[in-house]
Amino acid sequence: MGSPDAWPGYQRKRARLRRLARHLRGLLDNAPDRPEIRTELTIVGLDGRLLGRLDLAARGSKSHFIVDYKSGSITNASGRSDRTIAVSFSSTQCLKTNSGSWPTTAYLMPLDGPPVEVVIDPDACQQLAEDAIRVLGEFNLLAPGQQPASAGEDTCPNCHFSSRCSAFWSACSPAWADKILAVADR
Repeated sequence: MGSPDAWPGYQRKRARLRRLARHLRGLLDNAPDRPEIRTELTIVGLDGRLLGRLDLAARGSKSHFIVDYKSGSITNASGRSDRTIAVSFSSTQCLKTNSGSWPTTAYLMPLDGPPVEVVIDPDACQQLAEDAIRVLGEFNLLAPGQQPASAGEDTCPNCHFSSRCSAFWSACSPAWADKILAVADR
């Protein structure tokens, strides 16, 4: 593979990551207090029915916000970011359940493009979380029981459960090496 400097697009990605890090540093430096920083925080809400993972949560006596890094675009063709904001809202509901208080702000930080600041509306977050649980219940009524896995080189690299999935281990092949790294202890 050679030096990272020779990888296609490496310098552009490096510059984007540095810009994002500077922005995050600015958020932390401008916080009215020294918030506790937690990263890769697994959070649970609505009696265990809602699960989320926050990239970063900052909580202090005077500030409480979350940061969600995005590798792709956070807006659709019309320039709206409703879907991405909805994901952050549902994670925020979990965080409220876990920490006892609502964050005031969420920052969506794409590697490509400007960060988006979202003021948290606790009522909207609560409603979105309840709607997600209701829709999941409706789906489960239509498709009861365990659903078959769709193991494949296009689906497994994006699945957080592939390492624990028997269908993945049955289907995984060396041909997938450019998309996923898997090591089995047999």
